[in-house]
Amino acid sequence: MATSKLSRHARLGNMLLRMRAETQSRIRKEWAKKRAEVSNFRMRAPMDEGDMSNLDLVEDVNCELLNINNKTLKDVEIALQRLDTGTYGICEECGNEISEKRLRALPFALNCLDCQQEKEKGNLGSH
Repeated sequence: MATSKLSRHARLGNMLLRMRAETQSRIRKEWAKKRAEVSNFRMRAPMDEGDMSNLDLVEDVNCELLNINNKTLKDVEIALQRLDTGTYGICEECGNEISEKRLRALPFALNCLDCQQEKEKGNLGSH
């Protein structure tokens, strides 16, 4: 039994570490793209209102992508801390293990599927 827990711990840890590396890579790419856009902006001919509006939209989308990736990175770091303390993958409501299948689909799930469904029905308190 201890071996299966260790294997589960290692598999989940590897999943989170891959997710962190991928997210960090996306953040670096977004920043590089943002720097290139600023550089290109300085080299452009004068723009009309339509060009400026389009540039603002692209800037907003890029900022939102950075925000999403930064939040994901923060969530991964919290999950890795929980993994280190032995609380990652443990349901906050019932204390049972959250299925590995659920954690692969929703790496930041705090509740097992049964408790989450009960919570959504309003039958469980919220943390």
